[in-house]
Amino acid sequence: MSYSFLIGLSVIFLIHFHYSCTPVYIPTAVNTPLFSEKGEFQAGGSSSLFSSTDFHTSYSLTNNLGVIGNGSYFSFGNLLNDSHFKSYFFDIGLGYYKKIDRNSVFETFAGCGAGRIEGDFIFNEHNIKLSPKKFYIYPTLGHFSKYFDSAFSMRFLSYHYFFDNTNNIDFFVEPVATGKIGYKNLKFNIQIGYSFKMDNNEFIVYYPLMFSIGAQINFKNKKYNEDLEEPGFFK
Repeated sequence: MSYSFLIGLSVIFLIHFHYSCTPVYIPTAVNTPLFSEKGEFQAGGSSSLFSSTDFHTSYSLTNNLGVIGNGSYFSFGNLLNDSHFKSYFFDIGLGYYKKIDRNSVFETFAGCGAGRIEGDFIFNEHNIKLSPKKFYIYPTLGHFSKYFDSAFSMRFLSYHYFFDNTNNIDFFVEPVATGKIGYKNLKFNIQIGYSFKMDNNEFIVYYPLMFSIGAQINFKNKKYNEDLEEPGFFK
């Protein structure tokens, strides 16, 4: 899939949103910490297909419990005849993780968040202001090493907003694959997925393709870095 093709899809989405002036849902990146033990902290950021910026943090409270925090910001202006649009979102979550073997882990996080969407469209004299909320849960199966991490997640998300004098809820299922490459404390990541809308609500405009690239820093104890077993193709 070429970069120009992805940009073309983005432009189509923005034009659609511009003329319909309806609620919008833009999937954010999935936070996959792949914890191994108590006391691990991670922080990172990524840029998505729409040039939105996502920030992620995570911390393992115990050998089985962890917390995550995420933020997202997206805006564009002067692209479609002096139209302006911006959105931001914040969410927190609590999760359970359990190591399957020395280099594999299963984890599940559940959380909620709230945000703000504002759009002014000079061409058709429309504007929109929303304060949506979301609730989610996603299991993840992952493999980690000093040089390479991989994970597969399945996020189930409900998106709540008030529009046209009606409380609305949309449901999404989002399978996501994540790859991270680097060395010990610094890794670059790429994530790709797809957001499936599971209801027939026609109010909302959303972009199904999920694609982001970024980096993260990991603070793990010295023993973890010394003892971590490498996957076979890196030996």
